[in-house]
Amino acid sequence: MPHPLRRRVNLGDPVARKFLADFISQKIKVFGLGCYRQDFNMDPASFWNAADKPDRQGVTENKYIQVPLSSTSQDRAGDDYEFRSSMCSGLCLNWWVSGNVSAERIPENFPFAWARKTLDQYLTYREFYYGDYFPLTGYSQATDLWMAYQLDQPKSGRGMIVVLRRPESPYESARFNLRALEPQTDYRVTNLDTGEETDRSGRELTETGLEVRLQNRPSSALILYERKTTPGGRTQAK
Repeated sequence: MPHPLRRRVNLGDPVARKFLADFISQKIKVFGLGCYRQDFNMDPASFWNAADKPDRQGVTENKYIQVPLSSTSQDRAGDDYEFRSSMCSGLCLNWWVSGNVSAERIPENFPFAWARKTLDQYLTYREFYYGDYFPLTGYSQATDLWMAYQLDQPKSGRGMIVVLRRPESPYESARFNLRALEPQTDYRVTNLDTGEETDRSGRELTETGLEVRLQNRPSSALILYERKTTPGGRTQAK
């Protein structure tokens, strides 16, 4: 049970979420803040569990972590796999400090070029985390598997696929059946790491699937897709 003297704002409640967002936004404007950070120093599990009936455990937690105010922590610079494993709608970066230790000066060999490129890419495509989410694999913490999920924006016909080959996976390729695409529409598919572009139909991507090859382990891939249109504005069909 939660501590009797502690309280937690339920960010899964739209009314509470709007109040908190409006309140913080007002204070940022009043005080002229250029940057705002709110830390997280309590275990929310007891609050989430107490809010749900025994046969509904996890419902409150799921609503809470879906909101745009959620974030994950990323601690090691220069590692695409770890960074992409942590991606969500918000990130807390501790690239030169890891664990419960005092902060130190940025090391001389810090990979600034990688950091700039990685953050630019993340900020460009972060919008996809506010669309629809589709897991493309089952959930597991096993280190010998692949994990992948799809972020889709139905109105724009765009989306992104995040693929992770875990450290002990013996498989160099995997095929993923995408979701929520229009069968008769063509999509431009772009691998952000290799720059390779292909045109595939929605039917092919959902029924045959998208094959991804990753030679290194661990490794990762970011793949974009975008609905194609003819000069007249109509979607192409095969």
